[in-house]
Amino acid sequence: MPRQPSRFAAWRARLSERLAHSSQFFLLGLIVACGVEVLVDWNQTLFEVNVLRDQIRQKGLNYAGILERAIVDPLVRRDHKMLERLASGVLDDEDAVFLRVVDQSGKTVYERIDQRFELDYLRRGKGSFGDHYGHWLDRDLRGILFDPDGFKQRLSASRYRDLPQIYNDVLGQVVGWFVTPSPLPPLRAQIVYQDRLRDENRRRDDTTTWALVPLLTESATGSSQVGALLIAFDMSRVNGSVRTKYLKGLGMIVFFVALILIQSITARRDKLRLLDVGRRYAAAKLAIFDAMRKESLSLPSDGSSLTITGQVDQAKEAVDGMVFDTRICDGHAEVLVADPDGDGIDAASIGLHILKCFRAQGSLGLDVQAGLLGAATTEIPLTRPIGLLLLRVEPSGSFEALLGEKTQLLLFDQPVTEQPRLLPMESELPPGIVGPLYRSSGTIPLGSTLLCMSAGRELPEERARDEAALAATLRAQESNPERVLDEVAAWLRRRYPSLRDNDFAIVAIRRPS
Repeated sequence: MPRQPSRFAAWRARLSERLAHSSQFFLLGLIVACGVEVLVDWNQTLFEVNVLRDQIRQKGLNYAGILERAIVDPLVRRDHKMLERLASGVLDDEDAVFLRVVDQSGKTVYERIDQRFELDYLRRGKGSFGDHYGHWLDRDLRGILFDPDGFKQRLSASRYRDLPQIYNDVLGQVVGWFVTPSPLPPLRAQIVYQDRLRDENRRRDDTTTWALVPLLTESATGSSQVGALLIAFDMSRVNGSVRTKYLKGLGMIVFFVALILIQSITARRDKLRLLDVGRRYAAAKLAIFDAMRKESLSLPSDGSSLTITGQVDQAKEAVDGMVFDTRICDGHAEVLVADPDGDGIDAASIGLHILKCFRAQGSLGLDVQAGLLGAATTEIPLTRPIGLLLLRVEPSGSFEALLGEKTQLLLFDQPVTEQPRLLPMESELPPGIVGPLYRSSGTIPLGSTLLCMSAGRELPEERARDEAALAATLRAQESNPERVLDEVAAWLRRRYPSLRDNDFAIVAIRRPS
């Protein structure tokens, strides 16, 4: 019989079943799974957007870093030809569209805009680039000249940021908790990249960014500020790529969330069907469990009694349908082990029907009983043939048996040469019985145990004999005979994991010394 699970195992099984049936728990798991998928895909999208924008940022920092020294002398000498030449080299870039140089008072010394960009900007209906952004250009140039530290603080605290910028700032802060960023060179640290502009309606303006750097000249007494430089960039090309990234990210999120929903709902339906089948299987296994004999049977013998103990160690999941029974009839004991071919609810019904027919029979020969039990399988729908063990034992210890090749008879405490022999059955195999059938007979010596084992499949005889004999010998002196059978069943489960979907029938007939 199946061993009772521990309290923890029973509690865990109840909790698992309850959670599997809970629609609230399923919905919570679905929300968590979809949320994780959205976060992962959205994180990747924001990262790619920041990478695209960082390309322009690096251009601004690099151009400003190169020009902050090269443009100082032309600025001091007011060499417009040299300024023109340097500006032409920068504005040849497809994204750089505007350059302005101011002196130490903030007065514009040189300014140039890309003509193609200027014509395109006029079509937007906002006037010229210089007129539209004049206020913000003057504000930032004065900030980098007269209050660089305050300007940087105001820029970092600006509320004109979108989600990728907020994400990038937060990520930088988190990384800064664990890794100290390497300090920038003094001149490079003065460059400021302005990407947090607003338009005239006080909404974030992402169409333009610019880099600013103060211009310093070195002398024997130190460095002095001679002006500032601003390089502006058109973000139209990058914004188009950013929109593509957003659409791609949104498509990935929709696809994978839909995939998660479909897979989860389908898996839940399958799980509920399996649980329903599991409940039916559990009910069938419990019905078989309740129908079989649970207590040991004693047969009076020479002042003592033969003890017959049996159990079916049921498979954990499948319903194999194997049944066991024993009875006393006309002064002798009879043992039945029947194993319907295959598994499932119909196998359980056949096993229960065989038990009923066996108990209704009188004292008959083993051949007659086998024929009647085989014929009984045809009385119910979805009939299946049965594997069979019929054993009769007398008070003197002599026994005879009719069994299939998948059942073993082992005598403990006896030499191998004295083990029961199997002889082929001479008569025709009864219908409804899995063949072939064999006969066996012998006597259980005083102080010995006859063990009958069946797993619905043939067991390697020598290994089973050695290990089962060892397990039975270790427990032979215990007062609880079911413990011996538990040891044998546990060993069989460990030795033959491929038989996890098979029931094991184990019957021990002990003749006292």
